[in-house]
Amino acid sequence: MRFTYHHEYGRAGGAQPNVNATLLSAILLPIPPLEEQKRIAVILNEKMEAIERSRQATLAQLEAINKLPSAFLRQAFNGEL
Repeated sequence: MRFTYHHEYGRAGGAQPNVNATLLSAILLPIPPLEEQKRIAVILNEKMEAIERSRQATLAQLEAINKLPSAFLRQAFNGEL
């Protein structure tokens, strides 16, 4: 993600003016209260755990799929089809 800024008097100097500590310290960042941050962290952790479970299940399915052709060949050669 790219962030750009414009000085209140317009751009100064070259194509991209330097960002300095004074400019950065003037930027206000809204931060939710600590309890809200904790609640968000719990939700995000639950989502990440669900994603990991889904990833593991998908990998197991992929492994089973990759084993199918050899299983079919084995059955064919053993006269099981």
